[in-house]
Amino acid sequence: MVEYRPRYTPVETSDEAYKRDQKHRDYHRIRVTVVRFLSIFLLVAVSSVLGRIYFAVKGTTGPTRPSMNSSFKLAKRDSLGFFHVPDDKWQIAKSNHRLRMKSDPFMPSFLCKNEVNIAGKFVCNPKRMMDLATNAHQKQRKFHKDDCLVYASGGGDTDFSSSWQKLWSNSTSTPCEIHVFTTLTQYKPLGDGVVVHPYVFHPKNAGLGFGKTLDEAIDELGHRGRRISIFALDCEGCEKDLISDLLGAKVGISQLLLQVHGSQEAVFKIMEEQQYVMFHREPSSSAGAFDTSWIKMASSFFED
Repeated sequence: MVEYRPRYTPVETSDEAYKRDQKHRDYHRIRVTVVRFLSIFLLVAVSSVLGRIYFAVKGTTGPTRPSMNSSFKLAKRDSLGFFHVPDDKWQIAKSNHRLRMKSDPFMPSFLCKNEVNIAGKFVCNPKRMMDLATNAHQKQRKFHKDDCLVYASGGGDTDFSSSWQKLWSNSTSTPCEIHVFTTLTQYKPLGDGVVVHPYVFHPKNAGLGFGKTLDEAIDELGHRGRRISIFALDCEGCEKDLISDLLGAKVGISQLLLQVHGSQEAVFKIMEEQQYVMFHREPSSSAGAFDTSWIKMASSFFED
């Protein structure tokens, strides 16, 4: 006959036994916590060492965050107030521009990290553009020369204008003033804020019986002295003759989205002389043409 034995003896259920078990549980909990902490610390340490090894092999110092003492003066000066980049990174961008121009002057020499494709045309950091225009407008509390002004002529001008407008339809930014210059008689509704003019531009020395020069249009619209934020232009081969008029007009152009046909050398030379740098280039849907995007810089950008 098996002797009956209770599940727990009086000794096992005593206060001393309870205290002993409690100490054991506390010790186990502390041990688990320490092991977890040491595991995380070891993982971070190993990741840090591997990261340092990786960046040492790549020849860089790794990603850095601008310090509170970082200066942004060079970028603001060289880009006419458009870019907000630490001085050390901006110096690298300038150095890269010079190297790329020596390597291949017909390819983009400047990197815009925030370029946006708008109806097939690439704009550099449109949000920054809108923020600057909004700030200028709010400070003046009235018309300001740096308010957003967009010109579009040829090559999907109506598509670009409507896409640009839709991009900011829900934004709190000050709306852009958009002008489309086209000879098309049928196009999709462009909505409020877009003004259509039934003509295109021609060079001053062309002597054509249609269209207007840029200076004539600027005077007619009362835009002399203002800055055109974006000028999207496709004149189907006349850019060589028209570009000098555009950049020589008494109005600033911040970004020029230009379709180049045929020989590019003359056009690119003019753009370089007028202190523009190219940040995008790709083949166009038109045979033998390229869509290019340029941004205006100050003369100091091209200095060592």
